[in-house]
Amino acid sequence: GIVEIDTALRWFWDNWRLSPSEIWVSSQEALNISRKIAQGPGSGASSLRFVRDVKDGLLVGAVTARSYLNRFSMSGAVEIPLRLHPNMPAGTILFNTRVLPYSLSNVPNVNQIRTRREYFMIDWPWRSRRYEYGVYADEVLQCYAPFALGQITNIANG
Repeated sequence: GIVEIDTALRWFWDNWRLSPSEIWVSSQEALNISRKIAQGPGSGASSLRFVRDVKDGLLVGAVTARSYLNRFSMSGAVEIPLRLHPNMPAGTILFNTRVLPYSLSNVPNVNQIRTRREYFMIDWPWRSRRYEYGVYADEVLQCYAPFALGQITNIANG
């Protein structure tokens, strides 16, 4: 495993008894996580699991970590999917929990979008010889359980 991610997952369990549903990473961190998992502990044996499809009989050459094994969970070891976010800054990992393992009073969701007005378009008056318009939405993110989110920042490349 990776020490920093294991420490974060253990913190979620020790303090709130929950396990994140997904881990969002930047492209840099996706590559670094894949490399560290492929290297294994030290320079010894690798901790890889090969899943091979015999239909094609082809061998593809790349290593990509698709999930991370969380050892701190109520139901034993759970795989948390690693998701690549297109706008995540390099050196950042975000932990997101979609469902809490216990109920909180008057809390329907962990996070939700509150919309005052859906997407709308405004055609602006002519100021030049071109059409100008804008597309807008009036929304806010409501977070009912901020303890269910976590992030690791300032991660060096490599």
